[in-house]
Amino acid sequence: MKIYRQCLSFDNPAACQTVLNTSVVFVGTASVIPGARPDVEAVYPSLPATNSAGWGFLILSNLLPDIPLLSTTGGGQGTFILYAVATDQEGNQTLLGRNIADHTPTPVTLDNHTIAKPFGALDTPAQGGTASGTLNNFGWTR
Repeated sequence: MKIYRQCLSFDNPAACQTVLNTSVVFVGTASVIPGARPDVEAVYPSLPATNSAGWGFLILSNLLPDIPLLSTTGGGQGTFILYAVATDQEGNQTLLGRNIADHTPTPVTLDNHTIAKPFGALDTPAQGGTASGTLNNFGWTR
């Protein structure tokens, strides 16, 4: 599962690519979280890999472009259109939406200029990772 955002007029053209006939910028790869969607497993028990229907992706929104300032240096300000694209073993791609019949991207409006601080994230274990026992935990805050 790959996550993209719309290609903006001020993006470096080399960063833009065409996916499903849309000009987008690669943001990252989502993590599959086995067992996270038992509802999907129950509805489609005969389909392969239904235990891998759950996925997650953490976006550091302050590193996204600042649309009002026409700046790619960061800020995470403005409305972004996010595309979650699944690719099967044969290379067929599908844009995922909010349900099985929805194949539309998701608009998200960010306002990092006025966000309450602190905010942050835990970096370990990795997205979708499992931890047990005693371990060091790393993260960040701003």
